[in-house]
Amino acid sequence: MSRAVGERVSSLLVLWLLLGSWVCPGSTELRAPPDKIAIIGAGIGGTSAAYYLRQKFGKDVKIDVYERGEVGGRLATLTVQGQEYEAGGSVIHPLNLHMKRFVKDLGM
Repeated sequence: MSRAVGERVSSLLVLWLLLGSWVCPGSTELRAPPDKIAIIGAGIGGTSAAYYLRQKFGKDVKIDVYERGEVGGRLATLTVQGQEYEAGGSVIHPLNLHMKRFVKDLGM
């Protein structure tokens, strides 16, 4: 598994675990939302996790996104001789419904 795929999978897994554990198993009682959430990676996976967690929990939850490299992961805009070009990450697989929804939600 490539590093980029691994980062996306881990971001989505954390999101799924957090949202799934918000409801107590075997109960309809809701738990209080967390005070803080840390997201590792600011590529499209980490960014979408932060976006949907913000939608879910609102501004009362502090969300920190940590990235050791460039924000955007494989997605980037390069400027060459005054012209901007989109580089890297040019394809979102049509079966990746989470990313397709994220792109649609942002109007991209």
